[in-house]
Amino acid sequence: MHKIHLLTFLILGTLTVQQACVQPEDYPIEPVITFESISKSQMIQGNAFQDTTTVVLSFTDGDGDIGTEGNDINLSMIDSRTGLESQFFSLPFVPNPNEKYGISGEIYLQVYTVCCINPELNEICDQWEDFPVDELTYEITLTDRAGNVSNSITTSPIQILCN
Repeated sequence: MHKIHLLTFLILGTLTVQQACVQPEDYPIEPVITFESISKSQMIQGNAFQDTTTVVLSFTDGDGDIGTEGNDINLSMIDSRTGLESQFFSLPFVPNPNEKYGISGEIYLQVYTVCCINPELNEICDQWEDFPVDELTYEITLTDRAGNVSNSITTSPIQILCN
């Protein structure tokens, strides 16, 4: 009889320890993003589909409400040269059946090329012998379904080859 109680105690004790080790992370309800990497740091200038690079971000969100069911824009990228939003994304809806647990993951963004902007002439998408390379970074933010805005991160520099 003592062996059965001891065995039951050991099994329950082991399950309790295992559950304590698998506690969910405690993330803030606002998304938090981190710049991880970029697939290439040079692109040939052009209009949209001529060249691409992939930006990788990691994220956490305390209530797990990332992405949208419609076409709402929830990730924006601001071009450092102009201060304007030049690329934006609608992340797919991420279901989270138990909103008291946060989520984390990675986001892969296919970023299309842009035109060079000659700061002296204020012209775009031309070739200039004295201006062969333009450079930019993107400032990125993520907004969750509740309207909480993440921190802002900056990508590493991307060179745009003008010639």
